[in-house]
Amino acid sequence: MPQPDHSDLLTRFGQMNHMSLLWRTVGASPLFQFVGGALEVLPAFLLLHRRTALAGALLAVPVLSFVLLLNLSFNVFVKLGAANLLLLAVAILWPHLPNLWRALRNEPTRPLPAPTGLPGPRPLRALARLAVAGYVTCAPLLTTLDYVQKWSPRPVPHDLAGVYRVTADTRPAPDIANDCRWRTLALDAYRTSLAPLYRIEWMNCPNDPATGAGRYEGSGQTLTLTPVHGSPQRLRWTRRDSQLTLTGQENGVLFTLTLEPAPARDTRLRDDHWRLFVTPAANK
Repeated sequence: MPQPDHSDLLTRFGQMNHMSLLWRTVGASPLFQFVGGALEVLPAFLLLHRRTALAGALLAVPVLSFVLLLNLSFNVFVKLGAANLLLLAVAILWPHLPNLWRALRNEPTRPLPAPTGLPGPRPLRALARLAVAGYVTCAPLLTTLDYVQKWSPRPVPHDLAGVYRVTADTRPAPDIANDCRWRTLALDAYRTSLAPLYRIEWMNCPNDPATGAGRYEGSGQTLTLTPVHGSPQRLRWTRRDSQLTLTGQENGVLFTLTLEPAPARDTRLRDDHWRLFVTPAANK
């Protein structure tokens, strides 16, 4: 759940699905991310040792219940994974429930019988332990490495990222009420294994959505915008100081756009690293 990028800051509330809303909300709070992650990692380590397994299960059950509630409420696609982890935590906690109830009633607890060992000859038991230890170590590690490789945000290899507002447009405007022009362009500063995102705000488009989004690529002096539903649009860009000029063709009409960095405005997050509109210079 990374920090919201430029295109996220131009996304209207009604255009977000439930999972996108959750992702952007959690990404906006580094403290919530850190505390939430720590509360998941801590019981994982406690469950690795028999003497601390009870403490790990006591912490894992409420934490995973909250995670499952978020997944169900915001339609996150890992519901079954969270439910499986919750059931495993409950299974570890189950034999201790009678003693926990006695402790709450201030009654003496009773010792639990030691778990039975693995059946079979000693070499086979050692091989089984080694296989289990390798699985619980390598499976999460490989999953994490795969996630980092595919979805870890990386900076874009150019300095076009930012939020720009259109200050000049050469296209004619025969009907100002239905003059569908660009108002704002946001180019994300980070990318995953896929291309970075962009978002466009239009003005005076009564029959179209107020914004459009997709992925973009920058190669040399060419900026390629690929909308979610539509054909790629290739634009030539030039820059003079902070002013960005885009030249291209739309619906058979050649046009030139002049864009300036949008003014920075503080948000209510009260964080110096956050701006509602971030200029390219602020990203360097």
